[in-house]
Amino acid sequence: MKLEKIIVVGAEGGRITLFGRKREDGEWQFSRETDERTLMDMMPEDDREGLCFYSESEMISGWEAGVELISRYPWTRLYPLYVHPEFADQVMQEVLKPDDISELNDHQLEYWQRVCAGESRLD
Repeated sequence: MKLEKIIVVGAEGGRITLFGRKREDGEWQFSRETDERTLMDMMPEDDREGLCFYSESEMISGWEAGVELISRYPWTRLYPLYVHPEFADQVMQEVLKPDDISELNDHQLEYWQRVCAGESRLD
């Protein structure tokens, strides 16, 4: 089963991607990828030592667990690049949660609304 991009958010020098795949029984499994290799390229070599610029998580089952994978990062405050159409409503529910919505400005909220409505910002 092929992995699909579910949520992609970016920041200066990197991105976080929540991947998913739908099992034959209809249940979704998710994994997280962080990629900050662009940031690595901008740093002096001496400053890179001991830092991890790329990581992948194991696959886990269920939407809540998938969101938990990326919730260790302030993903709702990062720049939304893509949201899988099948998850747009669920993603907006996460973005609009009271703890998260209070930290978003009008422009950030507008970006989320546009990306969840199908406007991809991926290269």
